[in-house]
Amino acid sequence: MRFLLRILRGIVVSFFFAVYGIGGLVLGFGLIPVLALLGEKSRFFMRRAVQMIYVVFVWMLEVTGMIRIKISKKDRKKISACQGCVVVANHPTLIDIVLLMSILPDSTGLAKMEAGKNFFYSRVVSSVFIPNTDVEKTLKDAKQTLDDSVNLIVFPQGTRTQLNEKRKFHRGAAQMALRSKKDVVVLAIVPRIPFLGKKQLWCDVGDRTIEIEIKFIRTIKTSSQDTSRAAAEKVTKNIEKSLSFLSKNEG
Repeated sequence: MRFLLRILRGIVVSFFFAVYGIGGLVLGFGLIPVLALLGEKSRFFMRRAVQMIYVVFVWMLEVTGMIRIKISKKDRKKISACQGCVVVANHPTLIDIVLLMSILPDSTGLAKMEAGKNFFYSRVVSSVFIPNTDVEKTLKDAKQTLDDSVNLIVFPQGTRTQLNEKRKFHRGAAQMALRSKKDVVVLAIVPRIPFLGKKQLWCDVGDRTIEIEIKFIRTIKTSSQDTSRAAAEKVTKNIEKSLSFLSKNEG
């Protein structure tokens, strides 16, 4: 019975990812070119369009019992108040950026070079996200984004982490915050059992509803600090310390 349920859930989530991919094509080749005609406000509406796709995708996962998102009222209020912050989090699942952009106010994230080559979302990535390629250009684009009061989501470990996997925390998020004199907001994504993790097939979602808790951990103030390497390392260590409790849960 559990095996059949696992297969059924895999089919359902495969359908959702297909809808997600088609949504990317519609946005990239249909809506985004139209929104580009709006001039300075175009990126705002592009981000909003992407956010709505993400909200619908997460809603489909929840309403069909694939996942259940848990956020306390207190934490949701704090997350909703974020404006022009560098939002950092751990990275346990394939859809972390989707989860965070669906609940954060006006927000974007960094995109790896591979994401820009994705057939379904290449135009969305180039129009909405910040390409993480050239360091100086990335920092410059990040500052402009944060100065426009847009939240910037960064996964400082760089890639998805497995259970109890230790990975170095990179200084990029701290450097972006320091250069822009913006706060760092630390969030934690805690799936109760592994879900769409590293080395897991994207269609392998188990045989039960998976609870994913999103927690507001703390705000790290950076406006009064300098932009030196030492300052970036200090902020990075504070981020790592803030998420250290996860080592016993999901890595």
